Amino acid sequence: MEMLEIIRALVALPLVLIVPGYAWSRVLFREGELDGIERAVLSIGLSVSIVPLAIFFLNRAGMPITALSSFATIVALTILALVVERVMKRC
Repeated sequence: MEMLEIIRALVALPLVLIVPGYAWSRVLFREGELDGIERAVLSIGLSVSIVPLAIFFLNRAGMPITALSSFATIVALTILALVVERVMKRC
């Protein structure tokens, strides 16, 4: 059981700390505006701020905080950012 928890943590860490922030940094800054280090730091900062706020507001709306609801929130935030980026590229 301990190995499963380690694998779960290794998958969850980038999912929580990098992926949503990276997607939103692509929405906020066009390709070429930021170099790799700036985008990486911005991705972590955005993830650290966006994910807890989204989960907090869902909790205030009555949704309990569970692993599944947190995962769904993070995936929804990331997909929303990718859709917004795609729409902005077409305009």
